[in-house]
Amino acid sequence: MSPSRVWDSIRLVGLLPLLIPGGALDRCAALSDPSEHATRDAEPLERLRAGAIADRRSPPATFYAWISEAELHEIRKHPDQLLNDVMDDRAQWSIFAATVHQQANYDVMTNTLLSEGRLSKERLAWHHPWGMMTGWVGPSYGDQLIEVRLKPEAWVGTFNIRAEDVWTFTDMNGRVVPNGQVQQHPERIAAVFHENTPTKGPTWVRVAFEQASPVFREFILVNQNMIASWSHSTTTIQKRLHEDAEMLESLAQYTAMAPQTNTRWRELVEARWLETGSVPSDAPTWLDPYIENLALSDAQYQASPRLLRRLAALLRERAASIQGPPTRWNHDQ
Repeated sequence: MSPSRVWDSIRLVGLLPLLIPGGALDRCAALSDPSEHATRDAEPLERLRAGAIADRRSPPATFYAWISEAELHEIRKHPDQLLNDVMDDRAQWSIFAATVHQQANYDVMTNTLLSEGRLSKERLAWHHPWGMMTGWVGPSYGDQLIEVRLKPEAWVGTFNIRAEDVWTFTDMNGRVVPNGQVQQHPERIAAVFHENTPTKGPTWVRVAFEQASPVFREFILVNQNMIASWSHSTTTIQKRLHEDAEMLESLAQYTAMAPQTNTRWRELVEARWLETGSVPSDAPTWLDPYIENLALSDAQYQASPRLLRRLAALLRERAASIQGPPTRWNHDQ
């Protein structure tokens, strides 16, 4: 697999006609007719395409993390401790941490990064607020939103146990960084993109995963020294939440389709991510980039008018619940 694969467009073969009732696909195609809906569709579609993981040519420079009020209280007291130290306590390991430790038995780069402590801290994040707003099948990560900006010299890794090259790295301009150079300067690693697809992973990880969650994707912030700043309760964050809510509401207004069952929605999303299926060309123009904006394949993100409006309403609720005065931390302050 090419080192920059994760930032390349993916071209796949279709599942969606199997998932939509008779006639609905024709209505979906009509919804994306540019002569009828070009003006209305342009802004939300542009925002979706900008956030689509598979279409990015470079990693994100800004991330968002949902946290609890208790966590917010702690990082306000210790702003240079945004990341959690989890590797020393096996009981606190995330699936990412558990998979990394297992992979260290087979992969030199993984073993090197672990032994040097480069993966000892983490903070779960996503590149926009709504794609990871809720947890697996309902539980929330928290209702307080942190915006994190990386330094321009930062590197972002991709960790994928399905790939020939388990680790790949790019700089903030999308240029591939050779692993040898990363081993010489691991202090520049800021974040890791992890796609948890355990069907080809270690058996113990696969079994634990299938009992716990659907396939998911995540960014893990691993190095506060490569974070330029983080902020909370700013006008910029409030503006972003309301803009994302408006985008989801716009999608809901002209959505006339939804896969028939929760299971089939999950199958569609995971097939798209795992390159075993696709959204066909005559589906609504927004559906493919919508799927590529998601971190979770859970049914609460299903592309139906009701659930899109629910996500938009939740964003507005979260915007109203953000607590306290604006907080900003800059690395050099």
